[in-house]
Amino acid sequence: MAARDQAANQTNYGDLISDTQGIVTAVNADIGQVVGAGSPVITISREDEKEVAINVAEQDIRYFEKGMAVDVSYWAEPNLASHGQVREISGAADVPSRTFSVRVSVGNDPKIRLGQTATVTAQVPLAKEAPIVPLAALDKRDGHVVVWIVDQTSETVASRGVETGAPSKDGVRITKGLAPGEMIVVAGTQFLTDGLKVKLTGSKLASAADFTAILP
Repeated sequence: MAARDQAANQTNYGDLISDTQGIVTAVNADIGQVVGAGSPVITISREDEKEVAINVAEQDIRYFEKGMAVDVSYWAEPNLASHGQVREISGAADVPSRTFSVRVSVGNDPKIRLGQTATVTAQVPLAKEAPIVPLAALDKRDGHVVVWIVDQTSETVASRGVETGAPSKDGVRITKGLAPGEMIVVAGTQFLTDGLKVKLTGSKLASAADFTAILP
């Protein structure tokens, strides 16, 4: 009797029963394949609430917190937009990309289909006066990020340490170290040394570093 009950119990392990309704999105094993305990066999996506998965750069993750409201738009549905809420933030960055995984709940709108491409827009603070400089304007000296300031009176250049912020399509934001109206070198910085004499012709340098930008 005990052997029969044990055999019946073992047979029950051959039935895979989900604890929730949903859509099968992946089958990870073949018929007849022997799988170990705890190995995923079937992946099911729940239908009651959908999520958008995004990756946030490490310099921006400090602006995100659980429960934060965001706006979501969909590439395949230009007229479809929804409000989302940050549900989960990974505790550690992905090593290769240095980004944090964030999951955003978007409700159960039937127009939102699994696997669609979505864009998440979040309201984060930005320094209004933070200038944007080309990446080529950044140099590194003694382990510190610097830019080269042009003294228009003495016609010399000098390095100055700066702090960088979020990147943009035009370069990178400088959050500390520059002031409005200053002229910086934006190309050829590898040839510069502190106190190097340059010749200013109009708004350009007649030297190895012959491209400059005046901060707004």
